[in-house]
Amino acid sequence: MRKNFWVVFALLAVMAARLVTTAWQKSATYDEAFYISYGYSLLKTGDYRFSIDKPPLVPVISALPLVFLKPEFNTADPDWQKAAGWMNSKEKNPWGEPGSYRWSFSLKFLFDNTLSVGRMLFFSRVSVIFAVIFLGLLAFLLTKSQFGPAAGYYFLFFYTFCPNILGNSFLTTEDSIVSALIYISALSFLALLDKPSYKTGALTGLFTALALLSKHTALFLFPVFLVLLLIAVFTKKIALKKRIILEYLAVFAVSFLIIAFTIALAYKFAWFKLYFINIKNTLLYQGRGQAAFCWGNYSYTGFWYYYLVCLLFKTPLPLFLLALLAPFKLFNTKKLTRDRVIKLLGIIVPAVLIIAFASINKIQLGMRYILPAYVFILCLCALVAEKYKAVSYVMCAWLAFNSLSIHPDYMAYFNGLTYFGGGGQNFLVDSNMDWGQDLRGLKKYIEKEKVTDVVMSYYGSGLAKTAGFEFQDLFSFGLWGEKKHVNAEKPQKEILAVSATNLQGLYFSNMGHDLLGWAKSKEPAKIIGGSIFVYDITNDAFAHQRLANVYFFTGQLDKALRESLRTVELKPDDGLAHLILAFMYVDYNPGEAVGRFRQIVKVNPALTFMYNNVITNTFSKNIYYAYFYKLKNLCDRQGYREGSAACLVWLNALQPQN
Repeated sequence: MRKNFWVVFALLAVMAARLVTTAWQKSATYDEAFYISYGYSLLKTGDYRFSIDKPPLVPVISALPLVFLKPEFNTADPDWQKAAGWMNSKEKNPWGEPGSYRWSFSLKFLFDNTLSVGRMLFFSRVSVIFAVIFLGLLAFLLTKSQFGPAAGYYFLFFYTFCPNILGNSFLTTEDSIVSALIYISALSFLALLDKPSYKTGALTGLFTALALLSKHTALFLFPVFLVLLLIAVFTKKIALKKRIILEYLAVFAVSFLIIAFTIALAYKFAWFKLYFINIKNTLLYQGRGQAAFCWGNYSYTGFWYYYLVCLLFKTPLPLFLLALLAPFKLFNTKKLTRDRVIKLLGIIVPAVLIIAFASINKIQLGMRYILPAYVFILCLCALVAEKYKAVSYVMCAWLAFNSLSIHPDYMAYFNGLTYFGGGGQNFLVDSNMDWGQDLRGLKKYIEKEKVTDVVMSYYGSGLAKTAGFEFQDLFSFGLWGEKKHVNAEKPQKEILAVSATNLQGLYFSNMGHDLLGWAKSKEPAKIIGGSIFVYDITNDAFAHQRLANVYFFTGQLDKALRESLRTVELKPDDGLAHLILAFMYVDYNPGEAVGRFRQIVKVNPALTFMYNNVITNTFSKNIYYAYFYKLKNLCDRQGYREGSAACLVWLNALQPQN
């Protein structure tokens, strides 16, 4: 270790520098406000009311710098007071209204505080980064101890340069910390099986407890430990003799006591039961499912192949190739001893169990859910790399080039295989590439390109007033607050900015996943950070027509009016825009409504433009049906037979559905 101290220091220092600069440049992602607020509430008040489903370790780590920065924390806030309601509620499920107050308070705490959001977020992230770097050092030391120096150094190189590790390690979320702790716990358990002692038992218990206090994914350590123990017994690594059994039982007892004591201490003993309630609430949440997108398909119950797709397209190709060689190189040797087999299974079993469970889970939101398994895969790659010295240097150089070339956009990383499918957004979205991290980058683009008007569909969380620029909202549902701005009638330069997750319509529910599908065929002027697609729509009549349609059938009539008028200014004969204007005049200017409809029917009596993929789901069909019905009655009253006939055709085609 002393001989190569500078290698270890350099790798970890470079990783830290890259993570810190990324933390400074990237916007708050979806869950960070909650983790920071939860941690600070514990440090400030000792109250666990935010602890519906999350253990406290990572929130506390993220909030430690705030103790010195002293942001405003208002316990008189109604949302703070109501956030405790779930703890004494008779409802078995805390989700819904009981769980919404902590979210509302968290957004106000981070985005509307006496301290700037940038300062609070940056220092909180740096605290997590330091934890990740320290755990990376421990993971290296244990890998080196279990598998030898060469494997240890390869592992550390892969760990510090892997985009998937980097993409989660600058955030105030649990995934990188729990991944490292699960890996460290598993290797500690291998050391315990090899040479049982109270020291190894205590260390295994401590690391396991810290993993359990990071995220409930760590509960998989217990079946992992059981499988590894059975393997050790089956291979006669552990002889079934009374003295040996008692020795192991004593060591396991120490581990268990350390785990129980550490978790109880984290909950101040009096709140210990909350840990188990958190687990129950997590299972309730997972049981209800959530929308997922994978390779062009949508599901609310998940895909069995989701995480295989994550591994296929988000694993850097040099690591992917090394992993493919693992079964052939690691198990095809005459020198394979019993101890070596146990150690190899010690890194394979956790990866397999974590990926297998995640694949049958109804909640599938991104690669981060199997990041703990990914650390074990990096170890496998390291073991293969040490067998192929010349090839491994090429693979390391390749990985380093890939990793450095995408700085700081690690979260949006996809390997070259997605090139043939039009980009990573066509395979996976959500936290695989788009978690709200590039809003600050969009602001810089707007300023640099002198954009005067913005239509934005942003996937991320925060307060609308803190975006840093005015925008006409297009379902930026995570930005809370007033979003009534309507763009100018004649913009000098106007853009449409759409997050990748919204481009695929993942969370648009009954409005239809293809709500913004028309934008996919357009060439973006810029892709911000890999996650926000920017289109110049200043003089794009087609884009404004589609926006008018979307705003209209979702009831945003002020924006629909603006987009319809903008469309007909750019393309005076656009039938759909005139139809929407006719619909909007039905209730308060019948003459104008029928006048516009006459012009449309005269040119196109069959209204064939309506077939052009604009009425695509039950939601929009029901809206258009209602307005055609109103318009038909108006045409009947004014004796306009051709208009009535045109409306009747579409009323028959758009029969309402429940």
